[in-house]
Amino acid sequence: MAIYFDMAICTGKSSQNALHIKAHFSRMDCIIQDYPFLEQCDDNGNWWITLVPKGFGFGVPWDKGPLINSKGERLVIIKSIYHQLQQISKFEFAVMGWEAADYVKDLDDQVVEIDGIKINADYISAPGTVMLKEHWERLGEPSNFTLFSSTHVWTGDLKALAKSE
Repeated sequence: MAIYFDMAICTGKSSQNALHIKAHFSRMDCIIQDYPFLEQCDDNGNWWITLVPKGFGFGVPWDKGPLINSKGERLVIIKSIYHQLQQISKFEFAVMGWEAADYVKDLDDQVVEIDGIKINADYISAPGTVMLKEHWERLGEPSNFTLFSSTHVWTGDLKALAKSE
C-alpha cells in the first residue's frame, strides 16, 4: 500500500488558473515529483492541482528517490512550497498533508461549502490550510487563521506538517 504527502490546490472554476499554477510550480522539479499537476475538475466544476514532494511517500512507485525522514529537511521543503504559493493569488484553497488531495474532497464527513467549492470540514482547522480572505470572512473569520498574503489567510503551523507518519 502506498501513502504519500501532498498539497491540493483548488483554483475554482478557472482551468486557466490551474494551468497558471502548474506553470508556476514546474520550476520546482528538484523537489516536486513528475507526478504532480493533475488538473482534476470536481463534480461542481472546480479545478484541483496536486503537488507531491519527492521523498515524502511510502511505497509510492513513481518516487525513486530516498525517503526523507528528517523533520528538519521536510520542513525546509514544505516552507519552500508555501513560499512559492505565497507568490500567486489565483487559487481558492490549498491544503497539505498525508493524502490531502484525497481527504480534502472526502465528503462522507462534515462538509463546508463556500461559493460552490466543497471541502472536508476538518481542513478548516488543519495545519497549513490556506484560503482566500473572502472565504474566511464567509466562514465567520475563524481565529485560527492569520495573514498569508495580501489575498489569502492560513492556519500556519508548518512544523506539524513536517512530522513523519
